[in-house]
Amino acid sequence: MTDLRLIQAARLLGLDRATLTEAAATAAIGAEPAVFGQALFAEAAENDDVTSGAAALDYLETRLRFFGDLVTHPEAVREAFRVLTLAWD
Repeated sequence: MTDLRLIQAARLLGLDRATLTEAAATAAIGAEPAVFGQALFAEAAENDDVTSGAAALDYLETRLRFFGDLVTHPEAVREAFRVLTLAWD
């Protein structure tokens, strides 16, 4: 069975999805949580349903729930994302 979390993590981080394992995804996200937060922000900015900073933060929380235990430093991801939302409104 294909883990959609791995496919999406590979896309967001520019990793090879064919060889990405759960452990490797967790390590990549954990090594650079700010980069993951920035990638999630870019994804949110491209989403037609995200039209404000508040909506972007809601989007982030939904995505963090989706990725679950792959994200070992959610606060660092949130901080990187939040900084980018300051210019949104």
